Amino acid sequence: MTERHPQSFLITIAAVLLVFLAGCKPLPPRGLVYIVDDGLSTKAFYRPVVDPEGYVLGAAVELPFAHPVDLPAFTPEGDELWAWSVSPEGAPGLFSLEFAAEGPADDAEPSLRVDLTPYPAPGASAIQPGSGGRRVFFDALDPASDSWQLFVYEDGEVTQLTDGAPSREIPVLTADGARLAFSTNDDGSGGRGDDYDLWYYDLADGDLHPLLETPGEQGSPHLAADGRLLFNSRAVTSGDEPFYNLRITTEPLAEFFAKSLAEGELLETEKLLDFPGLAIFPRPAADGALLFCGYADESWSAYLVAPGQSEARRLLPPDGPDVIYACWRPTPPEE
Repeated sequence: MTERHPQSFLITIAAVLLVFLAGCKPLPPRGLVYIVDDGLSTKAFYRPVVDPEGYVLGAAVELPFAHPVDLPAFTPEGDELWAWSVSPEGAPGLFSLEFAAEGPADDAEPSLRVDLTPYPAPGASAIQPGSGGRRVFFDALDPASDSWQLFVYEDGEVTQLTDGAPSREIPVLTADGARLAFSTNDDGSGGRGDDYDLWYYDLADGDLHPLLETPGEQGSPHLAADGRLLFNSRAVTSGDEPFYNLRITTEPLAEFFAKSLAEGELLETEKLLDFPGLAIFPRPAADGALLFCGYADESWSAYLVAPGQSEARRLLPPDGPDVIYACWRPTPPEE
């Protein structure tokens, strides 16, 4: 299985340019949710963006999820946060927390949406409106295959989408809602390979297809505002030392899927950011701000490349616990 929270790397940064949402005024996110690991468990915190021009964050508020908590994801409107956690009785499941315009209410309590007791650690990774409210796509450890698989929760029911020996992890929904991009160690013949590449799952017919394949290991996919796919990529240098960077596809997924694709045609990619160590979970905002988790000064934290900038800055104080995951709270374009 992919190592989700690596422990060390050195950081340098090149440049970033992300494109605004077509036809919409790009708005900065309203806040930041992040997961910290204090060595005993994982906890979720929220900080509002109090100065959108400078991406200044307000005071931290711990969110009322039980411990541990993992892989939070907002609805597109930013009014609801989903995450994996446990009930007071210790049963794992997907929980949701409502947000008002200014943030989580002081007396907010997460509401259990579905009990996923058979699955040790699901993460809510992709959310869209569904016929009964929400469609929540997530990955979870499938006991039958002892591998991570894709699931969907809708109308009170959980449906397993994939099975088999290879793991399929961290799904991201394409803009048209027709496919899930994800990371997998599928070797192309249904077995487990040595490296992870990005594939996609067709929600209409259930077929699985390679999306791109580059040397090394690819993971943590996410959509940029212009529809291109970002991900972290690991390769090995000539000195046999791992080299990590962030990459992005050269064209939006919608354009790629709209073409008459030759069998085996894959997406091309280009370098987005460079690191001599490791950067994970790239999360762009609509206005072009790039968020990711990185390691520097002997600790993990959330880092920001502001719109129009090329330097990454640490968003959170260096004296706190390690930040192992972070995501934006989006601002709807119509606001």
